[in-house]
Amino acid sequence: MATIEMTFDLDRRFERSEASDAQKAEAFLRRSIAKAIRKSSKSRDQICGELSKLVGVRVSRHMLNAYTSESNRSARFPASFVVPLCQILGDDELQRCVIESHLRELLEFGERAAAILKRHL
Repeated sequence: MATIEMTFDLDRRFERSEASDAQKAEAFLRRSIAKAIRKSSKSRDQICGELSKLVGVRVSRHMLNAYTSESNRSARFPASFVVPLCQILGDDELQRCVIESHLRELLEFGERAAAILKRHL
């Protein structure tokens, strides 16, 4: 009986750990979106209008604000919006945030290789 209870305790701690990592990732994503928007010369209303056209769904200023608010956990930024938002903002940093670390490392390796080739051509 003690083994079952101990296993259950370990499972609950593992789940909390995963939830904590997921919450950290979500907060990081929200901050990354907000940072990309702040760096842009476009207003939030312009961004919403362009994003709405690209994704085929009306995206309001209120929705965009909710996606970037760390206190509003019910509003989730759709993955299908990542590429269009990056195109609108002219910033691919958000795409880099959502790819796995090994893929990001491959991308950065390719970029370094391209820079070296460019210098030698």
